[in-house]
Amino acid sequence: MEKGGVLSQDPTHIADEISTFSGFADAHLVLGDNFFPSVLRTNAVVEHALIELFYDIIAVHEDAYELFSDPHKCLTMFPGTDGNLLTVTSERFRGRFTRVPPEHIPSLEQHFRQVIFLLRLLIESIRIHKPKLIATLRSRFWREEFVEHSVDRVVDCLFCRDLAEISELAVPQADTRAASSWDAYKLINSKMGTTLFDILYSMGKPLQSWEPPRLWKAVRDPAELLVPRNGPALIRWVKAGLIRYLVAPQLKRRLRELMDTRIYRSSLVEKNSLISFLLPLLVDGTGDPINLAIESFKRAAPPIVTLDLEPAGVLPSPESVAVLFKRGKIPIRISPAVPPGDPELGAQKALDRSTLIFRIDGYDVTHRPDLFDVAEERWENGELVLNVGLRGPLAGEQHHIFVDIHDHTGTHSKYLDLEVTLGRSTPVSQAAAAEE
Repeated sequence: MEKGGVLSQDPTHIADEISTFSGFADAHLVLGDNFFPSVLRTNAVVEHALIELFYDIIAVHEDAYELFSDPHKCLTMFPGTDGNLLTVTSERFRGRFTRVPPEHIPSLEQHFRQVIFLLRLLIESIRIHKPKLIATLRSRFWREEFVEHSVDRVVDCLFCRDLAEISELAVPQADTRAASSWDAYKLINSKMGTTLFDILYSMGKPLQSWEPPRLWKAVRDPAELLVPRNGPALIRWVKAGLIRYLVAPQLKRRLRELMDTRIYRSSLVEKNSLISFLLPLLVDGTGDPINLAIESFKRAAPPIVTLDLEPAGVLPSPESVAVLFKRGKIPIRISPAVPPGDPELGAQKALDRSTLIFRIDGYDVTHRPDLFDVAEERWENGELVLNVGLRGPLAGEQHHIFVDIHDHTGTHSKYLDLEVTLGRSTPVSQAAAAEE
């Protein structure tokens, strides 16, 4: 995809995710594509989830065949036996990914049903309380030609293949890299893959005390969850009226206040960003809801700290971190969360240099000139670029880089927190790389 959501003249070309993108949902049609590269890559996770949600909303709303009429109906998973399809398929990827034990299938099915039902609750809330929003989503983000392309690809690449071709494709491709370039390191990554599902799963825990039918009724009348179910009918009717006309408006006001606080924030940047977009979309009743959500997102978005390597903004491989230590040069690039020259939030979201923390192995690089040389520090169109040299080999094999900063709104960065173990006596060393 080209910028602006235009299909590339060469759809098979490998995208760089900065000027070209790997798919329609990754083309930054919600928040824009004029951010710094590292911010673009962080936004891609959020925007992909939003585009999928927007298309789900439109598909459910325009369902002419009542495929989604039953909110409690869900795809059937597999039986919890050794021969189930999920377990058998996972066994084909032995050595790359762990096997899915059949004992896990019932729990997976329960979580899947819970998440899909909560997704339906979210969609139904928007359909009922924001009916004009659906038309806006369709006019701004729906592209019929890409829906057709997606359907054609599934039909051509799956349903038009025979069983032998499908079986061949279901086996992982051989890794062509030299053994020394991949088996000497181990990357540890525990982050969930689908941010929206992560949020819905978290929401499901406090909602478990209510039955699904009651939650579905509460979409139209939130007071349903607060009205007592027992007692004289007259008393329940009076309480329901008080809740609807006194409590509900206050709750809505409180939710608006949450948009300008960090009470609801978690430790995951992508999760926070998605919530900061969805809250005003659901709660605020004035102005253009999409524009309000985008502004809320920008205000809450954190600066991004990365190693200043190519490709920009990509989580560095353990190999690249090891090479930096061996060469004795650590390049850092810190990007503000808003586009360069943003007229409204540029000054507020600019980096606050006084809050910078840069430590190697726990030592502040500016306080230990005997160990580190801050060879370069410069501003580049709002980004802060630093290059720190090592005076000599650091003691030991395990090393750590930590870089953090705030912007002028006090928003904490998506900081860099890298740990690497350089093997000397053995051919195998492990590295753990993690970014909050």
